[in-house]
Order: sequence, then C-alpha cells, then structure tokens
Amino acid sequence: MSKDDIKAKREILRRELGDHGLVIRLSTSREGENLIARLEVTEAATDRTVAKLVSVTPGHPATLEEARPKIEDELKEKAAEDKVYEQVQKYDDVHDTGAPLAQAAKAAGVQVYTLGAMTKDGKINGQQVQGLTAKMIADAFSLSQGSETEVIDLGKGEYYALRVDQVAPSKVADLNEVRPVALHYYQQQELVKRLQAKAADLQARLKKGEPLDKVAASAGVGVQHLTGVSQSTAQQQQQLGERFLEGVFAGKPGDVFTAVTPIGVAVGRLTAVQPGQMAALVRDVQGLRPRLDMEMAQSELSDMVASGARTVIKPKVNAKLARQAVGVTEDADQASPGSGRAAKPAKAK
Repeated sequence: MSKDDIKAKREILRRELGDHGLVIRLSTSREGENLIARLEVTEAATDRTVAKLVSVTPGHPATLEEARPKIEDELKEKAAEDKVYEQVQKYDDVHDTGAPLAQAAKAAGVQVYTLGAMTKDGKINGQQVQGLTAKMIADAFSLSQGSETEVIDLGKGEYYALRVDQVAPSKVADLNEVRPVALHYYQQQELVKRLQAKAADLQARLKKGEPLDKVAASAGVGVQHLTGVSQSTAQQQQQLGERFLEGVFAGKPGDVFTAVTPIGVAVGRLTAVQPGQMAALVRDVQGLRPRLDMEMAQSELSDMVASGARTVIKPKVNAKLARQAVGVTEDADQASPGSGRAAKPAKAK
C-alpha cells in the first residue's frame, strides 16, 4: 500500500471517529520463511502512538533448568498438603474416640486458638477479628454451648474445627453503656450542622463575586490551593475526604461547593478543568472499576439489611426519651445555630 493510500485512510478514520477514540493498525511482512506482524495503537485526533508491539519472543519447550523452580515449588506445596492431611486424619482418629477438641488437637500437633466473647458480626470489643471467614463465624453461631464441629475443609489445604465454650444471650445495651457514645454522636452532629450553616454563608458570598482570600479571612481560615488533581492522584488528597473530591471531579470552572471532610467542613471553588490524556483516562477508569463495583454492592446490601431490619423489628422512635437519655433538653434541641432559641412561627389571623 502506498504512502498516499495510508494517509487517505487515516483521514477517513479521523473523520469517522470525530477526532475521538483510538486507531489500531495491524500490518504484516515476511522475513524469509517467517511472517512478521506489527501492532500499533494511536490517538485518532493526534496520531500520537499510545502502544506499540515491538517484538515477540517465540515459545519453546522449557528446559529442565528453566522448569526446576516451578517443579520444586509444586513438590514443596504437595508435601505441605500431605502433612496437613496426616494431621487431619490423626485429629479425626482421636476426636472420634470422644476426646475433646483440645486433646485431639494436641495429639495431632496443631495449634488451638482461644477467642473471647464474640458478636455475630465477628467482632470482639468492637474490633473485627482477623483470620475468620464468614463460614467460620456462621458455623460457630450454629453450635450450642459446649458443642464442637468436625474438621471442615476450607480448600487449598486449609482445615478448621470449632468449639463453643459459652453462649451469652443477646440483650439491649444498658442506658449507662450507650449514654457517652450517644452524647458524643449528638454533639458531633450539632457541630457539623453549625459548620455547614457557616460554610453555606461563605459559599453564597463567593457566588456573589467576593474574593476568595477576603471571604476566608473573614472566617479566620486560610486558603489552600490544589493543582493537578486527577483520579490517579486523588489518593494523595484523601485528607480532604471523598465528598470534597466528588465536588472537584463533578464540577465545572467557576463552581463553588461545600463538603464535609474528615476534619470539618470545607468550601471549594473550581478555577480550571483540563482534559486528561487518553492513556491516563483509560488507566484511571480501570483503577476505579473494582472500587465502584464494591461500593455498589455494599450500598445495595446495606439497603437490604436496613429494610429487612425495619420489617422484622418494627422500631418506634420516642424523641422525648431519646433527649432524656443523652441529657439534652427539648429547648436546646430546638435552638438555632445563630441565636439562643428558635423563633416561634407567627399565628395566622
């Protein structure tokens, strides 16, 4: 194909793609008895090379020296699995005679781990227990006090057995236990409300055209300028929080937004937006996909759990008792951020 033909085809591709997307070129040539293929990926708008296949190493049967490390690893793995299986058989033989879990484990030469009181979500004193699978936790809570499981195969040479020494019935937490937590949560929420009200006032002033430095100075805070923020560098700005970064990536030049951050409430103004390079955009999208999939799954699961709980428990809220529990009066709860008390609505005549 002549150079003019190639140039004409490139122009047709640009026109059809509207200067967007990627162009993949595959060409072949013969060198002696070998057929050589070449692959090149370019941007439709600039014809800039994004990826190029420059060489291919032909395959060949592995030599003994090349295969030796893999063979040794497989033999070691097989030996370890055989040893674990022998321990499982020894445990079963002793356990089947009526011996308790601790005695059978000692005879098999395996370690026994004792855990404290654990809740059904796999937490001890509010902390998630590491190393436990969902199946282990479900099996534990299916046992009665003093009961034990047989050896259970987790796959890949891993086994476990469980014993439940004691079962404590669930109960509603005592008021004195939850009072500090509830009061702290209430105080945090009230503080955030006041900060959000102040941030909304600053946001309104910025939208009217007041200089950013002047508005910040009036609130007694400094201005932090961020440049070059992208999806790939967002991890370096996690102290700003996801809400703030969402405001950055969802906005357009000139937008002013507020967001709750891990350390308070921030007011941001977006001054410029630069389009990303195609290769970087593809990399960012691929990097975000696992997190987005997980967030969607967690959100759907959370909604299902909350809906199911409301259906089964049918909770009722008593605002008066809730205020009494945390030591807050009804007057304080109705107070507005700017004044000591909320104004009463006027009666219609």
